[in-house]
Formats: sequence, C-alpha cells, structure tokens
Amino acid sequence: IAEQSVQLVRTAIRLAVLLRRPVYSFHAGFRLNPRVGDLGKTLGRYDLVDREIALDQFEKRVVMLAEEARREGVTLLIENNVITMASLANYGEDPLLLTHPDEISSFMAKMPSNVGLLLDVAHLKVSARTHGFDLLQAHAKVEKWIKGYHLSDNDATSDSNEYVTSNSWFWEVLIPGLDYYSLEIYNATTASLVEQCRFLAAKLAVRSA
Repeated sequence: IAEQSVQLVRTAIRLAVLLRRPVYSFHAGFRLNPRVGDLGKTLGRYDLVDREIALDQFEKRVVMLAEEARREGVTLLIENNVITMASLANYGEDPLLLTHPDEISSFMAKMPSNVGLLLDVAHLKVSARTHGFDLLQAHAKVEKWIKGYHLSDNDATSDSNEYVTSNSWFWEVLIPGLDYYSLEIYNATTASLVEQCRFLAAKLAVRSA
C-alpha cells in the first residue's frame, strides 16, 4: 500500500508539471491500513503501527518525494487528518497522524521548503472537539506552514462538509493572498456553489484590505 501511494504521488507530480499547476496535495498518513469503505466514517478495528514508527516512515517518504518534486519545480502540500470522538473511543488512542496542532507543527518543522500544509479547517474543527484544543490557538501554531486551505463547516462531531457561513470559525485568521483555496462542500447545487465562491471571495477581499 505504501509503495502504491508513493507511485501515485510520483504520477501526480508529473501531471502537475504537464498541467502547469505545480502543486499536489495528499492526506497525512495513518497508523493502520483501512478498507476504502471505512474512509470518512468511524474506523473499524485494525492493528495499529506504533505512532513514532508511523511518523518516521511517513517523514522519510515525504522527504524522498519532496526531493523528486523539487527537481520538477513542484510543491507538495500535506492535509491534516480528522479524528472523531467515535474513532478515538474505538481505539483508545489516535489511529491517525497529524490531527493535533502539536504533532502537525513538529512534523512540518522537519520538512523541506517545498512541503507545506494544506489546512482543512473542518478537519481541524472536529479534531479540536475530540482532542480538546483551541481552534484559534491551533491555527496560530501551524500558520507559518499553511500554503492552502480546504474550506467547509460542520457541527464539530463529524466532517459533514456543510456550507461556510459568516459564523464559521476561521474568518478572522484565514490567510489572504494564497494560491490555493478549495470549497469542499457536499450536496450543493451549482447555484449555491457559485454563491459560496462569491462569499469566499468577498471574505478574502476584506482580509486583504
């Protein structure tokens, strides 16, 4: 699975160059090998790799891929994982990597300059409730590595990919002027997505002013 994942990133690096959009993003690693059907849901029971071993393996693979990406002029972005209360209760510990701002910042500090953080604000919101950390303090801790955002909202219990609103938690800290903002919203009409894009553009304009 690890080798297939590495080959997928290598293919994506080449495609990014061909598309003249030299950025590719992927999720942080797991401590388990879940079935595809379990992704995005409460994780079933799997054997866990030791956390430090998993982090070390992920670090070495990302550094290797970053060097290959650097030669092609490509930036790699790592997206923070999301941990729910249910998944944490199921294992009694966090089976995923990079759900907590302390671990995110520690990991990113070891990365080459062409590796950044793709911050999924909805993932962070759910993980904040699960781990009990403050969202604004978490954003401040990882801010220096943020090169893109995935934007949606939820009730902090699950990553439900709802519309962003004026009450969404992240507006006062969202970094303006980046090249990568993605609205990751489910079950939306074309018209509502267009409105969400306009809403986001207006919010970013205010942040840039």
